[in-house]
Amino acid sequence: PQTGAVGTIVFFCALREALLAQFLKEHMEAQQLPQGIIDRLLNDNKLANQRFGQLFKSVVGEKWRVAVEEISIEGCSFVAVSELMMTASEVRNDFMHTGAAWEATEELATDCVSSLPMLTHLFAELHNHYVRPIQHKT
Repeated sequence: PQTGAVGTIVFFCALREALLAQFLKEHMEAQQLPQGIIDRLLNDNKLANQRFGQLFKSVVGEKWRVAVEEISIEGCSFVAVSELMMTASEVRNDFMHTGAAWEATEELATDCVSSLPMLTHLFAELHNHYVRPIQHKT
């Protein structure tokens, strides 16, 4: 395995998790949840699969996949980057937990780097679709 590929995939996964944490925090703040509740929810759901799963659904009211499809518009689908996020996460987890790095290919690393604009665009659109309307109501 290429060391650079592993590092790139780990970075991509760390960025997606940071963006998700920020999105969830901003959404809960827009809902005017007390800071103690926000902290507790984030602390009780530290794993990415918890945050992308039940916590996301509880906070937003929709499953991750449904939200991704909802914010996708003609000519700009976020489904592919969402699927890449899952693939990269699986490869990262295999590496982190078992040391298996053979799936951390240069091709996957290149896909991750090439998808960084779409990744950030995805979370910007999630914010615009789910957080901003709540902020404008208050």
